Amino acid sequence: MSSPTQVALIGCGLMMRHHVRSSLLKQAATTQIVAVCETSPAAYKLMAEVFEAAELPVPPNEPDLAKLLKAYQLDAVFIATPHVDHYAQT
Repeated sequence: MSSPTQVALIGCGLMMRHHVRSSLLKQAATTQIVAVCETSPAAYKLMAEVFEAAELPVPPNEPDLAKLLKAYQLDAVFIATPHVDHYAQT
Protein backbone atom coordinates (compact mmCIF):
# COMPACT_ATOMS: atom_id res chain seq x y z
CA MET A 1 0.00 0.00 0.00
CA SER A 2 1.27 3.49 -0.81
CA SER A 3 1.78 6.32 1.65
CA PRO A 4 -1.21 8.48 2.58
CA THR A 5 -1.74 11.59 0.47
CA GLN A 6 -0.34 14.59 2.37
CA VAL A 7 -2.82 17.47 2.35
CA ALA A 8 -3.30 20.88 3.93
CA LEU A 9 -6.54 22.73 4.54
CA ILE A 10 -6.84 26.40 3.63
CA GLY A 11 -9.61 27.86 5.74
CA CYS A 12 -11.27 26.37 8.82
CA GLY A 13 -14.70 27.90 8.51
CA LEU A 14 -18.09 26.22 8.43
CA MET A 15 -17.76 24.74 4.92
CA MET A 16 -14.31 23.26 5.57
CA ARG A 17 -15.44 21.80 8.88
CA HIS A 18 -18.38 20.22 7.04
CA HIS A 19 -16.06 18.67 4.42
CA VAL A 20 -13.66 17.42 7.07
CA ARG A 21 -16.46 15.77 9.08
CA SER A 22 -18.36 14.34 6.12
CA SER A 23 -15.47 13.15 4.00
CA LEU A 24 -11.83 13.78 4.85
CA LEU A 25 -11.77 12.21 8.32
CA LYS A 26 -13.34 9.08 6.83
CA GLN A 27 -10.32 8.76 4.54
CA ALA A 28 -7.69 8.61 7.29
CA ALA A 29 -6.12 5.48 5.81
CA THR A 30 -5.38 7.24 2.53
CA THR A 31 -5.32 10.95 3.38
CA GLN A 32 -3.30 12.67 6.09
CA ILE A 33 -4.15 16.27 6.98
CA VAL A 34 -0.72 17.58 7.96
CA ALA A 35 -1.47 21.29 8.48
CA VAL A 36 -4.09 24.00 8.17
CA CYS A 37 -3.93 27.64 7.18
CA GLU A 38 -6.36 29.79 9.14
CA THR A 39 -5.98 33.42 10.18
CA SER A 40 -8.81 33.32 12.73
CA PRO A 41 -7.88 31.75 16.08
CA ALA A 42 -11.59 31.15 16.76
CA ALA A 43 -12.08 29.23 13.49
CA TYR A 44 -8.93 27.17 14.14
CA LYS A 45 -10.22 26.31 17.61
CA LEU A 46 -13.49 25.05 16.12
CA MET A 47 -11.56 22.92 13.60
CA ALA A 48 -9.39 21.53 16.40
CA GLU A 49 -12.58 20.43 18.17
CA VAL A 50 -13.59 18.45 15.05
CA PHE A 51 -10.30 16.51 15.15
CA GLU A 52 -10.51 16.02 18.91
CA ALA A 53 -14.06 14.68 18.63
CA ALA A 54 -12.78 12.15 16.08
CA GLU A 55 -9.89 11.28 18.44
CA LEU A 56 -7.33 12.34 15.85
CA PRO A 57 -4.31 14.59 16.30
CA VAL A 58 -5.01 18.25 15.64
CA PRO A 59 -2.91 19.48 12.70
CA PRO A 60 -0.81 22.57 13.34
CA ASN A 61 -1.98 25.95 12.07
CA GLU A 62 0.25 28.13 9.90
CA PRO A 63 -1.77 31.29 9.22
CA ASP A 64 0.66 32.46 6.49
CA LEU A 65 -0.11 30.50 3.31
CA ALA A 66 3.31 31.08 1.72
CA LYS A 67 5.06 29.77 4.84
CA LEU A 68 2.77 26.73 4.97
CA LEU A 69 3.48 25.84 1.35
CA LYS A 70 7.25 26.10 1.94
CA ALA A 71 7.22 24.20 5.22
CA TYR A 72 5.33 21.08 4.16
CA GLN A 73 5.77 18.49 1.42
CA LEU A 74 2.16 18.42 0.20
CA ASP A 75 0.40 16.40 -2.45
CA ALA A 76 -2.73 18.57 -2.41
CA VAL A 77 -4.50 21.43 -0.65
CA PHE A 78 -8.21 21.91 -0.07
CA ILE A 79 -9.41 25.52 -0.28
CA ALA A 80 -12.60 26.52 1.48
CA THR A 81 -12.41 30.26 1.93
CA PRO A 82 -14.59 33.15 0.79
CA HIS A 83 -14.75 33.29 -3.03
CA VAL A 84 -13.01 36.66 -3.15
CA ASP A 85 -9.87 35.06 -1.66
CA HIS A 86 -9.57 32.11 -4.08
CA TYR A 87 -7.53 33.80 -6.82
CA ALA A 88 -4.77 34.88 -4.43
CA GLN A 89 -4.65 31.38 -2.93
CA THR A 90 -4.09 29.49 -6.18
